[in-house]
Amino acid sequence: MALPIIGNVSYIALASGFLMTDMLSLRLALVGGYTGLVAFHMLHPRPLGIPLRWSAMFIVVNLGAACYLIADSMPGTLSEEEEELYGEHFPMLTRGQFKQILSLGTTRTDLPDGYRLTEEGVHTDNIYLMTKGHSKLYFRNTYAATIDEGGFVNDVAFQQGDGATAYGTVVTQGLTEVIVWEWKALRDLLEGQKEMDRNMRFCFTEHLVKGLLRQREVTNSNSANLNRHDTPLRSLHGVSRN
Repeated sequence: MALPIIGNVSYIALASGFLMTDMLSLRLALVGGYTGLVAFHMLHPRPLGIPLRWSAMFIVVNLGAACYLIADSMPGTLSEEEEELYGEHFPMLTRGQFKQILSLGTTRTDLPDGYRLTEEGVHTDNIYLMTKGHSKLYFRNTYAATIDEGGFVNDVAFQQGDGATAYGTVVTQGLTEVIVWEWKALRDLLEGQKEMDRNMRFCFTEHLVKGLLRQREVTNSNSANLNRHDTPLRSLHGVSRN
């Protein structure tokens, strides 16, 4: 009497797993379902060896995947500073992914004022994240935008691939703190983990959109200032010197 119940509950668990969108919930449901199937086969007077062995293997596979997902979402405690950095600038990454990427970076606090992080048209082996202070972006020797805290530097070239050059010159302004990643090490990490690579690209895209909006604000502000200075000049041209 118990065998049909165990069998039906196991298959219900398997079916519910395939309806879930959360990967961890799916893996746990599959572990439960295949565990029930193992019990179902073992309680038979004459167990079928092939279904029993394959169900046991599926338990191991899904349990391993579930453990990986748990470790990725709960990588251990983050410091208060890391927690703030993650929440403000890397929310699209899992905590495990953030921990791995952060471990590759080096924090620099010794950059002098006016230090060139990138130079327009020149390849740079590093990618930067501004964590304190700000830098200025120059395009064709003309000021284009300010890169504030949370802004990436050289991320566009990084996404274009090996050998790509910086699209602008970025110069530090005052006291700054940056996290520096070596280009090749970060690329090797992302290429080996497709989900992390996709999530990191989302972070880069979000930064790029914010940068474009700031650049538009700067352009509009410069235009407004120019118009304010133009008005008195035009009125002076119409005034007689007599």
